[in-house]
Amino acid sequence: RLAGTVPAFAAPPLRTERPTADDAAPAPTFRTLLPDSALEAAPVDADGSGWSPQALYALGLPDRLVHTAAALGPRDDAEWTAALMLALRPLFAALPEHPLLLAGPTVETLADQLGVPLVLPGEASDAPVAALVTEDPAEVAATLAGRRLHLVIGGMWHELARLRPAVVSAAGPRFLLPAVTVAHAWGVPLGVMAGPHPLRLDAVTVAMEIRSTLGLDVDEPSSDRPRHASSQP
Repeated sequence: RLAGTVPAFAAPPLRTERPTADDAAPAPTFRTLLPDSALEAAPVDADGSGWSPQALYALGLPDRLVHTAAALGPRDDAEWTAALMLALRPLFAALPEHPLLLAGPTVETLADQLGVPLVLPGEASDAPVAALVTEDPAEVAATLAGRRLHLVIGGMWHELARLRPAVVSAAGPRFLLPAVTVAHAWGVPLGVMAGPHPLRLDAVTVAMEIRSTLGLDVDEPSSDRPRHASSQP
């Protein structure tokens, strides 16, 4: 190094201050996302029927899910349906791999539709997927045998909800909303719903079922809509 020279160092990067809450961009809503031509939407029924946060709370949907949908500022049927689909989307991650134990008081129909063998409480079985008819958490624990719990909501299912599931399904359409609540609480995916054919649940299907429950689908009962069969437990 030559005498009298000063080594050159790269200039330190300029520090970027984190934006404060006041500087943060506001959360997008349908009013900011849609073009101006779409802003004249028909209002939700003024008498309180149909879509509203209060109506969704009354159905028993989780507070955070309702808040996520309402935060988009939906103003009509189409926007509420889309907002609910977006809020529901985290519940439809990929289903866990085998081995699984389907368990619930009314699991027989779904087990039969999916071709899953029934086992007795505590029974040893080499089947990668088995089903147990029970409402007793102790019987589930005695039968898991290394499997993960696939909780099927139906009948007197409430005691089983304190067991951590890997996936939650519904024993029929009337148990869909409780299944949504349990899956949301545990942060696990929704699976299938028993019916005329087993239906792999997705955000569109669940949002449309909720729409029907609100009385917005009176000309097309949800139980009469065609369902797509699935063999995934």
